[in-house]
Amino acid sequence: QRANSSCTSSNRQVVMSYFQEKLFYLLELSKLIHGPKSAVALYRPFVNYTQKLLFAERVSVFIFNHKTEQLDLKLGTGIENGEISLPVTKGVVGFCWRNKAPLLVNDPSGHPDFFPEIDTKTKYKTECIASALIGTTENPFGVIQALNSISGRFEKYELDLLELVGHLLSCGLSALSTSSESHHFEIDDLNVKKQKERLEQKLISLALVETGGNKQKASGVLGLSKEGLRKAIKRKAS
Repeated sequence: QRANSSCTSSNRQVVMSYFQEKLFYLLELSKLIHGPKSAVALYRPFVNYTQKLLFAERVSVFIFNHKTEQLDLKLGTGIENGEISLPVTKGVVGFCWRNKAPLLVNDPSGHPDFFPEIDTKTKYKTECIASALIGTTENPFGVIQALNSISGRFEKYELDLLELVGHLLSCGLSALSTSSESHHFEIDDLNVKKQKERLEQKLISLALVETGGNKQKASGVLGLSKEGLRKAIKRKAS
């Protein structure tokens, strides 16, 4: 019985560490919005933190080029800047851009929008993909994409995380390009607060599942007080 109790405690600590780590990375990303003085200085920490956030092997930022009407790679793990430019009709990145919607693909070989030529060019094997828009449907900048989760697949809640990252990144890009006619919009228009609330609810739901519905344990996992969790659940129900 003691062994079982010890095992449960250990599992709870692992789950707590897992959530706290993700929340830490999201907090660090939110701090970057007004900091960098150039797009490149913004891309690098976003790529690095997103890679850790999703336990992904690679993360890439593609920005739409209005002159060529292609998606240009600006920064990616293990890929040189400018190495890839994709027509918007190609790849999961192109699908995400055309449909202005996130996409999760855990079996690329069977997906009609998978573009294997990129794997051939970069000598890499893509096993799972998560892609999300950078910006809003009305004012998109590009697409952020994560490849190959160390767990072997990306989960839906991780796609929600990537969506939030895309919105945060677009906030930073908007702050850098307020004089641009093609991307002149207020940061508030991105409704980041709504995305954060959505993410909070996803994390709460997952914490409750992981702790068998025990709200006291779930509050500990999330780093909330019991009252804080109660209020969060109430917001979710309203």
